[in-house]
Amino acid sequence: MSFSLWAFWIILDENNRVLLVLRNDIDKWNLPWWWVEEWEAPWNAVIREIKEETWLDSSVISLVWLYNKKDEKDLVFLFHCNNIWWELSFNDEAKLFWRFRADKLPENIIESHRERILDFFWKREWLILREKFWEKKFLKC
Repeated sequence: MSFSLWAFWIILDENNRVLLVLRNDIDKWNLPWWWVEEWEAPWNAVIREIKEETWLDSSVISLVWLYNKKDEKDLVFLFHCNNIWWELSFNDEAKLFWRFRADKLPENIIESHRERILDFFWKREWLILREKFWEKKFLKC
């Protein structure tokens, strides 16, 4: 059985606001993300994609959550990355970057991304495996 691997990341500023991207193709805010190429590790995909999407140099602080979307055969990694705030650069996918507080997220955010942000701020001392976004299983790592 093969799975698709997806890497999402959260970058916080000094006020714990989350960097979000307003997409060009749909009028939705989202966390930066991308699928993991078959030749790379998820943590390397995160660093590569951060550079490609924002032009920021960054590094992974920790793996925070692992989501299992078994009906879709997806494994979704959520990483916390360092908060380097240089000038952000737009690309074909992003028309705007903004930082939001977790309790003041925009209404037009992709719902699974809202959930990941709220998950990020909840019980981060453990690595979490969550199946289907609504069944929580906790793995102490």
